[in-house]
Amino acid sequence: MKKKMFLLIILLIFPLFVYAEPAYMFLGKKSDESYIIKQGDVITMYLLSNYGPNDEGLLESYNAQIYYNPYVFELVKTDNEYIKLPEGWEVTNYKAYSSLINLSVRNNTPNNANEKFEENEFQNIIAKLSFRVKDNTVNQKTYIELLKDNTYYIENNNGETSTFKNDLNRFLYYEINSNGGNKLDSHLTSIEVRGEYDTEEVYLTPSFAPSIYEYDLTTTGNKVYIHGYCYINGCNVEGESGYIELKKDKTVAKIVSTASDGTKQTYKINIIKLKDYDGYPELKSLKIINYNLVEEFDPNNTTYHVVIPSTENSLLIDYESDYDVTINGNENLKIGENIVTIDVKNNDDETFTYYLLVSKTEKEEDKDVPVVEEPKKDTDTTTETKKDNKKLYLVICMIISICAIICITILILRDIKSQKFINDQKE
Repeated sequence: MKKKMFLLIILLIFPLFVYAEPAYMFLGKKSDESYIIKQGDVITMYLLSNYGPNDEGLLESYNAQIYYNPYVFELVKTDNEYIKLPEGWEVTNYKAYSSLINLSVRNNTPNNANEKFEENEFQNIIAKLSFRVKDNTVNQKTYIELLKDNTYYIENNNGETSTFKNDLNRFLYYEINSNGGNKLDSHLTSIEVRGEYDTEEVYLTPSFAPSIYEYDLTTTGNKVYIHGYCYINGCNVEGESGYIELKKDKTVAKIVSTASDGTKQTYKINIIKLKDYDGYPELKSLKIINYNLVEEFDPNNTTYHVVIPSTENSLLIDYESDYDVTINGNENLKIGENIVTIDVKNNDDETFTYYLLVSKTEKEEDKDVPVVEEPKKDTDTTTETKKDNKKLYLVICMIISICAIICITILILRDIKSQKFINDQKE
């Protein structure tokens, strides 16, 4: 009887143990590194994974896209290498465009990354890159960004390979100041927002950037999920986190991130619950004629990157929408970084803005502009498919558990009945 009860408990909690959170990648920097830097300074950033040596399965390879402003930073070599990797890892593809690094890496060891470069505080480092601030850079705010369309592959213990994609852009924030400075970084690296259900639309405007401290979040649901991330060692995040029940009109959420020296940064999110409205103003599609967007289009994603040669002065923008669309900043594009905005407005005068970060190369860099390619259909498991698979997996686990519980309950009742019969016979 005791053995059966124990088995019953194990079956009840079995699905909780076998369901694991997916892996993801992010950018990090040392906790003692100031985010205020000056011309000529060299900074180091680390590409990290939450998938470590104690996790089941193997991080076997990944494809990453890292964006930076080429008129602020230049990639520099460390030990005669632009990309430094843990022992046993190798670069299978590397291409540096004007503002974009495409990087593919493969793991040739039977272990996950557990490397500590020099005397670094990080573990699970899967790449190290260094950048130098150019001497002619003007004082400004800038960042290095790991784009969300990164792909990585986990080989499970049964030999099967699963595909994952980052669902958030990850930022490292910097401020260029010719006078220098020493301030530890308490800026968030990303904010995650989503609805309670997949059918509920959630929009954060403007798009997240570490140096923007107030946002509007609109939703049709009654709850939203909010979580702030700070991937600088020693940085702590407090405030609203998880699902938040919305008030009638507007709910205000605050996230406070604190650096190891006590420096704080507060982010404010005004959450607005939409009632009857004319549909949220969004694009159905977005393309740049002759050039590829770095990110795959998603109506909920408001920021996109594109690289163009020095010969182009404007973009040919092809879009589809049910609402009025206005494009600004798409004329006389200058060498370097340009911002083109696409405003979509509905009949309720609500406006949703998309941002195109356009990097126009110097003439000698024109040959490095990515060649236009038709997007390939992804034959790997996509994020949405994985969500469905996880749901199906949990349903199967629960069905197995319920069937097992019924069987064990029947056995227990039969034992009780048999024991009662034996006792009646003895009497």
